[in-house]
Amino acid sequence: MNDFKKKFFSSISESATRFTTSDNAIADHLVRTYPNCMLKNASELALELGFNVSTVTRFFQKIGYDSIKTAQRDFKKDIDLQANSAYVSLKEENRVDAKESIVGAYLINDIANIEATFNDLSLEKLDILTGLFSDRKNTVTIGSNRGQTYALAYYLYSQLKQVRPNVRILKADPLDIADDLVSTAVHDVLVMFDFRKYAEFNHKVADTFKQRGGRLAVFTDSPISPIGKIADLTFEIKTKNPSGFDSYAAAITLINLIIGVVSRNWEDYISGKAETLSQLHGDLNIFS
Repeated sequence: MNDFKKKFFSSISESATRFTTSDNAIADHLVRTYPNCMLKNASELALELGFNVSTVTRFFQKIGYDSIKTAQRDFKKDIDLQANSAYVSLKEENRVDAKESIVGAYLINDIANIEATFNDLSLEKLDILTGLFSDRKNTVTIGSNRGQTYALAYYLYSQLKQVRPNVRILKADPLDIADDLVSTAVHDVLVMFDFRKYAEFNHKVADTFKQRGGRLAVFTDSPISPIGKIADLTFEIKTKNPSGFDSYAAAITLINLIIGVVSRNWEDYISGKAETLSQLHGDLNIFS
């Protein structure tokens, strides 16, 4: 990965004299977001930057690649070499420096999870979900089965409530959940994290929400997720991990992408909230 990075950055630097304003913006974005940027196709990068796909495609040709896919192929080869090296070291070494191989193995694993998740990501579904999150008439409710995936639900909740109002997370008590569902409107959206083991109660909650006219989006680790079968939008997350515990790196990365897109549509709210919070912090003497 280091060999590709050096070559990639050198190609950008050596071609900089021929860059347009758009090219400079793309170059800056790639350097700042590397290596995650290499896991995205031209359409995804164009969406992030607000450019046409052709502009991104021409950039990679300017820095010496036939296409973005050619650059990604070389990137993947470098990752595979690193992965093989890490796993061989784990088998052959019994010294302190084996710790570095373990770090490498987990890094490569999570990058592979992110790459696979984003390669399968439907931009159409992403546009619909971010559109629902940007709708100023609706309420967004977030839930999950208890345990590890609740952390994902809470992460989305904590991030989304920073950029828009009317966001809530389902509590554990069925009576509280009923109170939350009683006000469901046809333009509201429920986001459920349905990872193994799949909780039957979550299916009941999701089904009830849909019956009351809401839209259902599901983040899951399998195409056979029970809730996924009734969802309006389904996003499959890769969770492979060298240990016996699932990795949620790809889920966190996808949530970060969603928040980034949605925040563009709530800039006035975010600015106003920040100003109000700053005033309250001063009034309450929170920060010295």
